[in-house]
Amino acid sequence: MTHCGLCYFLKKYPEGFSLIKSCKISVDGSKRGSDLDFVHSEDFASYWEVPNVDQDYSKAFQLVSDVFQNTVSNDYGRRSNLDLSKFGFNVETCKIPVLLVEASGHIEEWDSIICNLMVFLPLSDHVEVYIKACPGFLGSVRMVFEQYLSRFVKLSIYKVGLSLEEQELISQMTSLQCLEITDVHPPEHLILHLDRLHELKELTLNCAKDEWDVINILPDGFKNLKNIKRIQLENVNLSYHSLRLIDFIGHFENLSSFTLSCNYFPEFEKLMKVVSENKKIQQIHLSGMFISKKEFEDLCKLLNYFFTLFRVQALPFLTKLEELKLPSGPEVKTAAASIIKQFRHLPQLRKIFLNSDILDDSSLIALAEEARGGNLSNLEKLELSLNHDITQSGWKDFFLMVDGLGHLNELCISRLYTHQFKTDPLTLIALVQCVSRLHHLNKLIMHGWLLDEKDLEMFNAMKKKHPQSKSFMLLWQWILPFQPNVTE
Repeated sequence: MTHCGLCYFLKKYPEGFSLIKSCKISVDGSKRGSDLDFVHSEDFASYWEVPNVDQDYSKAFQLVSDVFQNTVSNDYGRRSNLDLSKFGFNVETCKIPVLLVEASGHIEEWDSIICNLMVFLPLSDHVEVYIKACPGFLGSVRMVFEQYLSRFVKLSIYKVGLSLEEQELISQMTSLQCLEITDVHPPEHLILHLDRLHELKELTLNCAKDEWDVINILPDGFKNLKNIKRIQLENVNLSYHSLRLIDFIGHFENLSSFTLSCNYFPEFEKLMKVVSENKKIQQIHLSGMFISKKEFEDLCKLLNYFFTLFRVQALPFLTKLEELKLPSGPEVKTAAASIIKQFRHLPQLRKIFLNSDILDDSSLIALAEEARGGNLSNLEKLELSLNHDITQSGWKDFFLMVDGLGHLNELCISRLYTHQFKTDPLTLIALVQCVSRLHHLNKLIMHGWLLDEKDLEMFNAMKKKHPQSKSFMLLWQWILPFQPNVTE
């Protein structure tokens, strides 16, 4: 919290609590390192070559130091943590449905933080905790949290190692409905006791860097968590325990979303069979090197099974599918046009991700035809980035043909600057005309499309007349730690 104004108001008018749906406490420490460190490091240039660009298009690149200068100089927005314990709200009359606790950075002064938590935790029905790169947070507030363990419903941990004491504390939060552990070495003690979390509905285990054998650590009682609806496993090693995971998945009758990222899955066909038998599954996200031609054929069998059941009306839930993301790879690319033609059977699609070398000119036109035919009328986000085999001619034809996207508010067509191209005048005209037809569009992301002053003038002239002119965002400039090589 940055000021006490709201607390003074609520102290004077406690009836104001009845209007509060949620309250957030932000705990901000110093940032010893940041998400931008890699961008600033010398190693960045070893991954990305310095771009070459003509003088007329040099504005397509911005320096990180220029963009983030104010943020960096202010220690990434560090704020002081004020002591709010003096307010002493009445627990009987003052209630908060949801308390959000966000902690980030390295904390040195804990007294005021603990006092503030003691003020608001007793007032809260439910508590959600988000910890980002804030080591020792749970251990430091353990004695406070232990008094209200039954109120914690969500815990999200990002880039924070957990001590044995902290892992045990989490395993005692038996009312947790959502547990997210991201970019962390697997907390073995916590994983071993996940079966204690009887109310768990969503589980994310996104291990740091290398693949980890977490499935073997999961207790046998994990299969008894009947409320599980969403599972996300990334950077996990399934070379030896894929059958164990399949057994778990088979017990989760309420599973609606399944995400898996690994490099090897020896029993993939059996996994697809178990998933296909689940009548509530709505989202499947697979990524990793394990998707070869054989695995892709198994996936196609699953999709064909879904569509067959749809046609005989045995699976009406498929009509509710709202988000679809296809994995990249040569087999997917070959079948892309055929897959796109199935979109007419998915009338509730709101988000489509066809990025990372999935499309070429012909499949892009197939997508435009589906949209023009009214089969994507509910679409809100269309992600087509990093399809470098699409030519400017292909994009031009797509922009001229696509229509029927009355609810689309975000379109992404970016290219890596290693595959950038100068936007052809005819292609740009087609793009501008396309955007003018998309009356709900308020964000166009097109990094890697080089625009000069005349191009921007044409776009801005259209933007002034666009229904979303006040909120429309055009994102086309790369932010890099080095200047491009500018040629005259």
